[in-house]
Amino acid sequence: MKLNGIGFENMKVFKEKQWFDFTSITLLTGTNNSGKSSVINAMQLLEENIVSKPKSTVDDILKTEFRLKANQAKYGSIENFVNKSENENNNYFKFSRRVGKIEYLIEVNINKGLESYGTVKSIEAIDAESKEIIFHVIVNKQYPDFQCNYTINYAYFVNKFITKCKNTVELKKRIPELDKLNDELNLNIENIKLLKEFEKLAEEISNQFSVYIEILKGADLSLFDLDEPIVDNDFRSRYSYSITETPHIIENFKVLEEIGVFFSVGTKIGGFTFSNQSSLISNVEFDEKYLPFINKSVFNFEKLFGYNEADLAEFENIISEYYKTDRNKCFQLLSADLLSILSNINWEMSENYSYMIDGLAVPPNLMEQYINCNPDFGLISLFAYKSHMETPEDNSEISYNHVANYYIKATFTSNANDQKIENLLESNFFEDVLDKLSPYILNNYDFNEGVKFDKRKSNIYEYARKAIYNDINDKIINIDIAFNNTYVSSNRFQTKRTYNFNDTSDFTKLLKTIESLSEKNKDACNGFINKWLKEFEIADELVLKPDAETGDFKAYLKKDKQEILLSDFGLGTNQLLPIIFSLCINTYIPNPIDFSEEISPRTVIIEEPEANLHPAMQSKLADLFADAIKMFKVQIIVETHSEYLIRKLQYLVGTNRSELVPDDVLIYYFYKPDHQAVLNKEVNQVEKIEIDEFGRLSKEFGLGFFDEADRIALDIFLLSQSQSN
Repeated sequence: MKLNGIGFENMKVFKEKQWFDFTSITLLTGTNNSGKSSVINAMQLLEENIVSKPKSTVDDILKTEFRLKANQAKYGSIENFVNKSENENNNYFKFSRRVGKIEYLIEVNINKGLESYGTVKSIEAIDAESKEIIFHVIVNKQYPDFQCNYTINYAYFVNKFITKCKNTVELKKRIPELDKLNDELNLNIENIKLLKEFEKLAEEISNQFSVYIEILKGADLSLFDLDEPIVDNDFRSRYSYSITETPHIIENFKVLEEIGVFFSVGTKIGGFTFSNQSSLISNVEFDEKYLPFINKSVFNFEKLFGYNEADLAEFENIISEYYKTDRNKCFQLLSADLLSILSNINWEMSENYSYMIDGLAVPPNLMEQYINCNPDFGLISLFAYKSHMETPEDNSEISYNHVANYYIKATFTSNANDQKIENLLESNFFEDVLDKLSPYILNNYDFNEGVKFDKRKSNIYEYARKAIYNDINDKIINIDIAFNNTYVSSNRFQTKRTYNFNDTSDFTKLLKTIESLSEKNKDACNGFINKWLKEFEIADELVLKPDAETGDFKAYLKKDKQEILLSDFGLGTNQLLPIIFSLCINTYIPNPIDFSEEISPRTVIIEEPEANLHPAMQSKLADLFADAIKMFKVQIIVETHSEYLIRKLQYLVGTNRSELVPDDVLIYYFYKPDHQAVLNKEVNQVEKIEIDEFGRLSKEFGLGFFDEADRIALDIFLLSQSQSN
């Protein structure tokens, strides 16, 4: 999943939280020493420490020690990343990463000493749109024992699941609208008005339900295994459509995520079913499973009581007296209240390092084990405590030792944020409900050491439990906020007669990466490199030749069949080459939807690409970037002072000559934190500037950027006038 931004708080020059959205091309510009480099420096620090794993977890991040590694000589101590504008005793910074619509906010405390390093104090996941907290972890104690408090907003995940159920029902109602327009259009293929109406409806439905609707014409059906024969020989000139959960590799698609609808195997496209792709689930499957869930409670109380009619009837009487409504509605209200309580529980978790594997102490994955042993959202702990432990006098804290063999202790304290929950916790009604439910809860569970928790019976509908826990795992267990960046520094080239792959310059590091690519990827890189050598009128081809005497290699640029050593070219040309290289070193990953390959998401960060370049070449950088995002789907972040680059991007967006659209370009203009306009709150420390469809900027730049040339020209004019008088 593509990472689309980063935020900083109390880090470098950013005292208050500053969020940066990343788009296809993001420019960082402004006065010197205003914080542009701080963004890049901070991203390098985080990338050094946050390592991508096949299965990244909250545990992995909580136990990360943030240290300066490769860039220690450049940045000094990690303490230098803490904002010191007001309080010299500050010892923390925060950063945010967004994956889809979920923002992960992480606080890092600095342990000072001869070798200072950072430890994670807390992680908080927030829905970027609703601002609802999804989960929160705060560390109380580090090694040798690890302790933390942990809150999961189970109600958030359950409500998402219910919304997805409802979305599926509503989307099915709108498919006939698509079919009707599809049929009308195929009766009049050349009707542009109908086509526009079809496209508008598809976009409206896509945005409403977070699905991807692709309108097709002339599809090559030989590529698919069809479930039924094609009788229409003219099909390849007709229109059809597909509804999928994940976009295929299509130019200029809009990525739609969350909450979406339910899909199953088999894609419905214009009356034909293609195998091995996602589709809406069948009416039968949905009606039998998901539709009843919308109208019932989350917890299956009938299953819990084992259909013991006497006890179930007594239980129903208790909740009917409290909620004063019908049976099913009572179940729904009680489920919602239980979810509210459990979503406000503050669990205290701990683990130790005496768990041995092959004679070595191994720390268990605390969060993963907690989720696995709570198939009913932790409800089991509450009931187990009420049945088997004495209530503390203040009734504020209860505990239950969950899993001895994983050395996990779970206690929880009410963290309620509204009076309704507090009143419910203290009510006799709640006590009566727990007394009635707990014997049945405990009978369904076995707490013996070594039990496989995923095999326990659950009192949530099975299909719902799986879907909800998959969602929880995606946000907690299987998160990946690691970076996949390529950095191109302002000092990116070392002029030499020969080169070695052990060189530290950007040029040789990038060449080494290209050489390690597969043949397919390497051909694409070389094609892109040679294309832009010609566009910049530098050469026709880059040629590398081994040096038999030294074991190194020499780099030549070939033009008009003549090979010239790279070191004999000017600094501008040599500074440009690493930029071109950095844009095309992509790798491919399999697409699980259609078994094709797609480019792995990557961000290229370039410092001062205009360095040593003629103004015309600075302008042409905009064309280079536009071509790279089209060919390789990279995100590009550029720290720049080039008016020519910015003006050319405005032109490309305004004329649409490169297929760039306004959403493809963002500009951040940085003011110094002590700038008078910032202190007076006339402007933000960092102003977000957009380019509209006519190439116009949404805000003005600070003084001394675009207006500087005009000011000097006016001064020259006035000078010449005074001398002539």
